[in-house]
Amino acid sequence: MQRNKKEYYASEKVVNTYLKKRYSGKSGEWIKKRELLTVKILLPKKGKIIDIGCGTGRLQEILDKEHNVTGIDSSKEMLRICPYKKKKEGDATKLPVKDKEYDVSILLRVLFHYKEIKPFLEECKRVTKKQGYIIFETYAWSPRTYIMIESLGGKIYSHKEKEIKEILKILDLKYIEKESIFLLSPYIQKHLPYFIVKILDKIEKRLPNKIKVDHYWKVQV
Repeated sequence: MQRNKKEYYASEKVVNTYLKKRYSGKSGEWIKKRELLTVKILLPKKGKIIDIGCGTGRLQEILDKEHNVTGIDSSKEMLRICPYKKKKEGDATKLPVKDKEYDVSILLRVLFHYKEIKPFLEECKRVTKKQGYIIFETYAWSPRTYIMIESLGGKIYSHKEKEIKEILKILDLKYIEKESIFLLSPYIQKHLPYFIVKILDKIEKRLPNKIKVDHYWKVQV
């Protein structure tokens, strides 16, 4: 049976090995950089940011001094190693912050853990200022939707573009743009030799977004 997601990420062992399992080695470092630079393309150059499910605080690497970030995570162990000056323990669907407090809400590596994503985006809308932005990540497909890997947190879910746009319409969130990367699951690419990863990158840039795995959405409240 799959462990509860919150219990999994509350484990000290899981937290201490999180980055190594996902981003170690030359290929892993490249994947991390590619993910973060994709977020940076979408990120406004300044503003008050809430990083929901902040984990190890990877976002710190691309933030500028004009960004004022607060991290939220349900895992005390994750918050312990997160480098943000401002951080709070909290649930992503019931954030411990006031309405309309942030210019940007960010959800990275969160939504693919859940089948139903509307409650998360609804809560992001609550805490984001009018005309502010929500940046979130989804997977179009992954082997882990079919194969249970307990050491990586168990099952994940894919979300189709049509489904996501229907949710945006219901929540009255304006679609701005989307960046799509990777032809294979990032975890698979992490284990490939670096030269193959670079070949895949060249092929990926010539192919349509609809066949790519990892999607980063920017919507406006």
